[in-house]
Amino acid sequence: MQLWSLCGAVAVLMSGWYLMLPPLRMEGPASDPNSNIVVDAKAPLSKWAMIAEFQTEKECQEYPSSLRGLLLKRATTRIEKSGSEHMMDHWFPFAECVQNDDPQLARRKPWQ
Repeated sequence: MQLWSLCGAVAVLMSGWYLMLPPLRMEGPASDPNSNIVVDAKAPLSKWAMIAEFQTEKECQEYPSSLRGLLLKRATTRIEKSGSEHMMDHWFPFAECVQNDDPQLARRKPWQ
C-alpha cells in the first residue's frame, strides 16, 4: 500500500501543464491585403504551440491574464500596444491548458 502511494506521489510531481495556442492560418493569398489571418482552433492538438509550462492547472489558467498586463507594460509604442491587445483579444481566448502527458502531444514533432 505504501508503494502505491509513493508511485501516485511521483506521478503527481512529474505531471505538469502546458498553455497551448492553436495555429494561425491565412485565409486568402498572402499577397492580397484583404486576406485575413485566422485562428485555426479546430487544428489537432499536435499542431498547437506550447507557450509555457506550469506545475498546476490553476497556474496555467491564470497565466493569460497576467501575461496581458506584462505585454502591455512592456509595449513601448502604440503599434506594440495595439498588437499585444489584438493578440490577447483574438488569439488567447482559444488558449487551452493541457496536461503534459496528454496522448495527443506524443504525435508532435520534436521542433514543434
